[in-house]
Amino acid sequence: MARLMHLGMYAEAAEAYAAALNDGTYGKRGALLTNRGKALAAVGDYTTAAQAFSAATQDASYATPFKAYLGLGNALFQSGDYANAGTAFRQAATTRNPAPAAALGELGRCFIKLGRPADAVETYRTAIDFAGPRDDTRALNAGMGQALSAAGRPSDALDAFNAATADGI
Repeated sequence: MARLMHLGMYAEAAEAYAAALNDGTYGKRGALLTNRGKALAAVGDYTTAAQAFSAATQDASYATPFKAYLGLGNALFQSGDYANAGTAFRQAATTRNPAPAAALGELGRCFIKLGRPADAVETYRTAIDFAGPRDDTRALNAGMGQALSAAGRPSDALDAFNAATADGI
């Protein structure tokens, strides 16, 4: 199934994950549902992907539910449901997630889309505070710049954009 994803055969992967979900002996339901959601999202079926991700969040034995919440947030965001996407990203940041900065950055994007730039600024600030070595602080600072710009703070936005590009990349 994972090989199908790596080969870009997303529809076939979604079918394979669905078949595995019908096999009650497999057991890793949360992971299967999350991977099925990723395959469905890759073919643009965000509604069915959101259903798979949502079902994955209900699996109490799933060790990494934040992955399902991230997928759910992305599927809802792509569908234009920014409020529920934000709720999913908030859950992704707080549900056993060892690195919540990326989820918080996505929550900030939702706040911008919802016309709540002050909330986006605070969310990006928190994301930058939690950023670890694997997080893209350039993207977080760029998001912060967008939020500050939307909040009518152009000089602060410029500082954030400068921080985003400070490494020259």
